[in-house]
Amino acid sequence: MQQPTWTLPERAPRRPFAERIWARAVVMLAVALPLAFAAGWLAGFVPQSLESSAGAEGKLQAQRSVDAGDDGAPGKDPTTDGVTRTNDGLTSFVTSCGKVLDIVPTSARSKGNALNVALEIHPVCPEGEWIDAKLMRISLHDEGGAVLAAGNVDAAGAERRVFVPGFTSPASRVNVDFRRGAGWVSPDWLDQEISAGSVVVGCHVPEGTSGRPADEDELDQDLERSLAAAPLPVGRETRDTALAALRRQARLDDYAVSLLEGSWVPQLSSKTAGTFDALDQHRYSLADIYQQFLDLRLKYPNVRLLYSTDWSSYTLDGFWVVIAGVPYVGPDEPNRWCDERGIATSQCFAKQLIRDGAPEGTTKHRRG
Repeated sequence: MQQPTWTLPERAPRRPFAERIWARAVVMLAVALPLAFAAGWLAGFVPQSLESSAGAEGKLQAQRSVDAGDDGAPGKDPTTDGVTRTNDGLTSFVTSCGKVLDIVPTSARSKGNALNVALEIHPVCPEGEWIDAKLMRISLHDEGGAVLAAGNVDAAGAERRVFVPGFTSPASRVNVDFRRGAGWVSPDWLDQEISAGSVVVGCHVPEGTSGRPADEDELDQDLERSLAAAPLPVGRETRDTALAALRRQARLDDYAVSLLEGSWVPQLSSKTAGTFDALDQHRYSLADIYQQFLDLRLKYPNVRLLYSTDWSSYTLDGFWVVIAGVPYVGPDEPNRWCDERGIATSQCFAKQLIRDGAPEGTTKHRRG
């Protein structure tokens, strides 16, 4: 039997190598480009929609926090939890040897209605020099950059100029009184933070360098200075600092106030931005509210700050409330506490602290 004959098709001539590479590249591009376009469309479209929605909500929240009269709940500051940061760094003053100042806080205490902070200036240059500046800004910050105190001091003239010691001299000392409106933290808490090494000191002189070399006979002078820090000009920075200070204080006092839940306490103030107090005929800003709290904290024991939104015994949200943390079982004792201290009836009365419940029956005013 005759075997079938298989006839193979004639083989096409092999194309040159360069032509084969170019053809494969064209095919790969034809496949890859549509896939890349589709992937880019998906990657760009879906997250962008979500980001747009989240961004709009974030902007709305931020706007709510900065609107006048909206103090914001503690811990909900859109600007990184109330942290106010400086743009030019903490220290702009540069010594004659090209190094920045080394200023270390050592303690804090109350001095009248001022916040007194003791500072040490350590040697950074071989020779000593004087800071002789009419305007010098001294500020205290926590490790996150939040302002704890800030004010302008006059360091000009023989009695006020500040000594920066040389290598052979001991540290010089400066006691700064941050006057009312320049301190944004209670002295007791600040002293604890200083002991923990959590406070950073900044020094800013507008013209930058203002050092004058010290003569040998000047090194025997008293190197300790006492300076008064006046508040910085009121502006947006002051409002942000005040709001951050109120939120920080409410967080710090929250545990102590929680221990008073169910008790009756003397209430000393309840205000929000724009509150008009008929007693002193003053409309309160956030800075005023914090300074009133600080004044009361320095005057009476166990004064605490709370945010009315966190307590159902208050019918209005958004108020910063100052109480004396002295618990009583009934309302008569807190009112007697107010009477004994001669505080006006509109300013001090009995309040029961209830976090969850009805506000009825939680307030008892004093008779005028």
